Amino acid sequence: MSTRPAKSPLSAGGGNSPARMLTWIEGIRSVGTASVLSRSVRIFKTYGADAIQVLSENPYRLARDVRGIGFKTADAIAERLGIEKTAMIRPRAGIGVTLTEALATVDRLLADHPELPIDIRRKVLQARDELERTVAIRRAAGAIAGVERG
Repeated sequence: MSTRPAKSPLSAGGGNSPARMLTWIEGIRSVGTASVLSRSVRIFKTYGADAIQVLSENPYRLARDVRGIGFKTADAIAERLGIEKTAMIRPRAGIGVTLTEALATVDRLLADHPELPIDIRRKVLQARDELERTVAIRRAAGAIAGVERG
Protein backbone atom coordinates (compact mmCIF):
# COMPACT_ATOMS: atom_id res chain seq x y z
CA MET A 1 0.00 0.00 0.00
CA SER A 2 1.43 3.38 -1.02
CA THR A 3 1.73 6.15 1.55
CA ARG A 4 2.23 8.73 -1.16
CA PRO A 5 -0.36 11.54 -0.87
CA ALA A 6 -3.04 11.56 -3.50
CA LYS A 7 -2.80 14.23 -6.17
CA SER A 8 -5.35 16.97 -6.36
CA PRO A 9 -7.56 16.85 -9.41
CA LEU A 10 -6.59 20.50 -9.82
CA SER A 11 -2.83 19.87 -9.75
CA ALA A 12 -0.60 20.47 -12.75
CA GLY A 13 -0.51 16.90 -14.05
CA GLY A 14 -4.13 16.10 -13.40
CA GLY A 15 -5.92 19.06 -14.87
CA ASN A 16 -9.38 19.80 -13.66
CA SER A 17 -11.40 17.38 -15.69
CA PRO A 18 -14.91 16.78 -14.47
CA ALA A 19 -14.16 13.07 -14.11
CA ARG A 20 -11.19 13.71 -11.79
CA MET A 21 -13.17 16.21 -9.70
CA LEU A 22 -16.03 13.74 -9.43
CA THR A 23 -13.57 11.12 -8.15
CA TRP A 24 -12.52 13.47 -5.33
CA ILE A 25 -16.10 14.43 -4.53
CA GLU A 26 -17.09 10.76 -4.35
CA GLY A 27 -14.11 10.21 -2.03
CA ILE A 28 -15.45 12.94 0.26
CA ARG A 29 -18.87 11.32 0.24
CA SER A 30 -17.36 7.91 1.00
CA VAL A 31 -15.78 9.25 4.19
CA GLY A 32 -19.34 9.65 5.43
CA THR A 33 -19.31 13.40 5.35
CA ALA A 34 -22.10 14.20 3.02
CA SER A 35 -25.08 12.35 1.70
CA VAL A 36 -26.09 15.36 -0.39
CA LEU A 37 -24.00 15.89 -3.52
CA SER A 38 -24.12 19.69 -3.32
CA ARG A 39 -22.71 19.52 0.22
CA SER A 40 -19.86 17.32 -0.99
CA VAL A 41 -19.13 19.81 -3.76
CA ARG A 42 -19.00 22.70 -1.25
CA ILE A 43 -16.65 20.68 0.95
CA PHE A 44 -14.41 19.96 -2.04
CA LYS A 45 -14.42 23.61 -3.11
CA THR A 46 -13.41 24.63 0.41
CA TYR A 47 -10.64 22.10 1.07
CA GLY A 48 -9.70 20.70 -2.35
CA ALA A 49 -7.42 17.68 -2.28
CA ASP A 50 -7.00 18.02 1.50
CA ALA A 51 -10.71 17.52 2.19
CA ILE A 52 -10.56 13.94 3.43
CA GLN A 53 -7.55 14.59 5.65
CA VAL A 54 -9.06 17.78 7.11
CA LEU A 55 -12.36 16.06 7.82
CA SER A 56 -10.69 13.02 9.35
CA GLU A 57 -8.70 15.26 11.70
CA ASN A 58 -11.53 17.62 12.68
CA PRO A 59 -14.94 17.38 11.00
CA TYR A 60 -16.14 20.27 13.16
CA ARG A 61 -14.19 22.60 10.89
CA LEU A 62 -17.09 22.20 8.47
CA ALA A 63 -19.28 24.37 10.70
CA ARG A 64 -16.68 27.12 10.57
CA ASP A 65 -15.51 26.84 6.98
CA VAL A 66 -18.33 25.62 4.74
CA ARG A 67 -21.40 27.70 3.97
CA GLY A 68 -24.61 25.90 4.86
CA ILE A 69 -23.06 23.43 7.30
CA GLY A 70 -23.66 24.09 10.97
CA PHE A 71 -22.64 22.39 14.17
CA LYS A 72 -25.48 19.86 14.05
CA THR A 73 -24.44 18.59 10.61
CA ALA A 74 -20.74 18.61 11.51
CA ASP A 75 -21.55 16.70 14.70
CA ALA A 76 -23.49 14.05 12.76
CA ILE A 77 -20.57 13.68 10.36
CA ALA A 78 -18.14 13.43 13.30
CA GLU A 79 -20.26 10.64 14.77
CA ARG A 80 -20.22 8.75 11.44
CA LEU A 81 -16.43 9.14 11.43
CA GLY A 82 -16.26 7.51 14.86
CA ILE A 83 -15.81 10.54 17.11
CA GLU A 84 -17.51 9.76 20.40
CA LYS A 85 -20.14 12.09 21.84
CA THR A 86 -17.91 12.36 24.92
CA ALA A 87 -14.78 13.47 23.00
CA MET A 88 -13.49 16.85 24.20
CA ILE A 89 -13.31 18.18 20.64
CA ARG A 90 -17.12 18.20 20.57
CA PRO A 91 -17.87 20.72 23.36
CA ARG A 92 -14.90 22.87 22.32
CA ALA A 93 -16.22 23.04 18.78
CA GLY A 94 -19.79 23.63 19.95
CA ILE A 95 -18.76 26.51 22.18
CA GLY A 96 -16.61 27.94 19.41
CA VAL A 97 -19.45 27.83 16.87
CA THR A 98 -21.88 29.35 19.39
CA LEU A 99 -19.52 32.22 20.20
CA THR A 100 -18.83 32.87 16.51
CA GLU A 101 -22.58 33.00 15.84
CA ALA A 102 -23.06 35.37 18.79
CA LEU A 103 -20.42 37.74 17.44
CA ALA A 104 -21.99 37.65 13.97
CA THR A 105 -25.41 38.38 15.49
CA VAL A 106 -24.06 41.41 17.32
CA ASP A 107 -22.42 42.67 14.13
CA ARG A 108 -25.69 42.23 12.20
CA LEU A 109 -27.63 44.00 14.95
CA LEU A 110 -25.34 47.01 14.76
CA ALA A 111 -25.36 47.06 10.95
CA ASP A 112 -29.13 46.58 10.62
CA HIS A 113 -30.06 49.17 13.27
CA PRO A 114 -28.04 52.34 12.82
CA GLU A 115 -30.83 54.19 14.61
CA LEU A 116 -29.90 52.66 17.97
CA PRO A 117 -29.15 55.37 20.51
CA ILE A 118 -25.42 56.00 20.93
CA ASP A 119 -25.39 54.87 24.57
CA ILE A 120 -26.96 51.52 23.58
CA ARG A 121 -24.52 51.12 20.67
CA ARG A 122 -21.63 51.84 23.03
CA LYS A 123 -22.81 49.15 25.47
CA VAL A 124 -23.29 46.62 22.68
CA LEU A 125 -19.81 47.38 21.33
CA GLN A 126 -18.32 46.99 24.81
CA ALA A 127 -20.04 43.62 25.23
CA ARG A 128 -18.82 42.51 21.78
CA ASP A 129 -15.26 43.58 22.58
CA GLU A 130 -15.36 41.65 25.87
CA LEU A 131 -16.70 38.59 24.07
CA GLU A 132 -13.94 38.82 21.46
CA ARG A 133 -11.28 39.09 24.19
CA THR A 134 -12.76 36.07 25.95
CA VAL A 135 -12.79 34.09 22.70
CA ALA A 136 -9.14 34.99 22.02
CA ILE A 137 -8.05 33.97 25.53
CA ARG A 138 -10.01 30.70 25.47
CA ARG A 139 -8.82 29.85 21.96
CA ALA A 140 -5.18 30.48 22.92
CA ALA A 141 -5.64 28.19 25.92
CA GLY A 142 -7.12 25.47 23.69
CA ALA A 143 -10.44 25.59 25.52
CA ILE A 144 -12.47 26.21 22.38
CA ALA A 145 -12.10 25.29 18.75
CA GLY A 146 -13.59 26.41 15.49
CA VAL A 147 -13.74 30.13 16.23
CA GLU A 148 -12.52 32.23 13.37
CA ARG A 149 -13.66 35.71 12.52
CA GLY A 150 -13.53 36.65 8.93
